[in-house]
Amino acid sequence: RAPAAVLRSSQSLAAAAVTAAFAAGRSSLLGFGGARPGVADAGHSENPWLEDPTQALKYEGPDVLHAHYLERRLEGQLERDIIEHRAMGSITGVHRVTKFNRVIADRLSALLEELEILASCRRPCGSEAAFPLRSHAAPPVSLQVVQQRTQEIESDFQKMGRPGRCVFGVPFNHSYTEVLDKMLVKQIWEEVRDSRILEMGNESPEFAIKVRVFPYANRIFSIWAFVACATGGD
Repeated sequence: RAPAAVLRSSQSLAAAAVTAAFAAGRSSLLGFGGARPGVADAGHSENPWLEDPTQALKYEGPDVLHAHYLERRLEGQLERDIIEHRAMGSITGVHRVTKFNRVIADRLSALLEELEILASCRRPCGSEAAFPLRSHAAPPVSLQVVQQRTQEIESDFQKMGRPGRCVFGVPFNHSYTEVLDKMLVKQIWEEVRDSRILEMGNESPEFAIKVRVFPYANRIFSIWAFVACATGGD
């Protein structure tokens, strides 16, 4: 075996070689494209590669308060649209009263959060990427966990009415920016309407509506809406 002193010396030489290689690479990058010596010193202290610090990209942090405002606004608008649509009898020709179950709606809140986490770490279709594009670490939420929570909510919704009730539910997801505000609100409503879940049952169905908005940098938001309906058992 090599003495410990020889090993330490070899490690020091290797570290020095790596440091020198990085320094040489940095000098090459500065020279590439005609960069002048000392230009890095003129840049911003946080990013010495910028010749003009005003060109640095600046990101706004996630706006949690605005996300909560959007949740209240979109959920309220969706409930009003559903009540009006069923009361008008536009599709079935029958004027129907709409009942909402707030207890189940609150349960849907956690489900939508898990759906957002799952969507951020798992592809909706196709094959998953291979390592290193996809980590070997366990995802924060698995599809099995989401399915189990969905079944629990379905079971609880069924038990709140007469025996024999069936529960149906549809989640909707969209990205949101203020530029697309009016168009997106209309699109969410049209998707809910076109799913035909609002036509189920007669006067007996109960609906549970929940909207969650998840904020990201630069005022970009991920919007989830869940519409559940329990019907039957009359």
